[in-house]
Amino acid sequence: MGTRFRKVSLSPGQSDYIDQAWVLKQEIREESGIFHYDREFFEDLYTDEFVYACLSPDVGDMIGFTIIRARGYMSLLAVKAEKRGNGYGQSILEDSVKHFEEIECHVRETNTRAISFYKDFGFELVDIDKHYYDNGDDGLHLKYDE
Repeated sequence: MGTRFRKVSLSPGQSDYIDQAWVLKQEIREESGIFHYDREFFEDLYTDEFVYACLSPDVGDMIGFTIIRARGYMSLLAVKAEKRGNGYGQSILEDSVKHFEEIECHVRETNTRAISFYKDFGFELVDIDKHYYDNGDDGLHLKYDE
């Protein structure tokens, strides 16, 4: 990761950087057709759960973030397209696992890049949930347990 960055951890009730997180989520939605949350649902999710993020050190632009529910379910992990593969997602997850004994998530069976990322990090396959996503895609249920 050639560039420096600033880490941010937000507890439930905080909404810092929510507009930047929304824009990033929308960019990913346009790019890959996932994260179909509307703004109201996203704001509720963002402010009700734990958020871990990477920001650029100079102007504080959002590089990536994750939202994790109190029991360790990761709702999403998002990293700007041009920043992927540079360790930002890994850094975000490293911060996250410090606060949870285990983390679980679902990944589209077709999202091979994300599956490789999670498996390299140490997530293991728990199950395949058929038709998990609204469009009928299957979801791989993954779990990280230190």
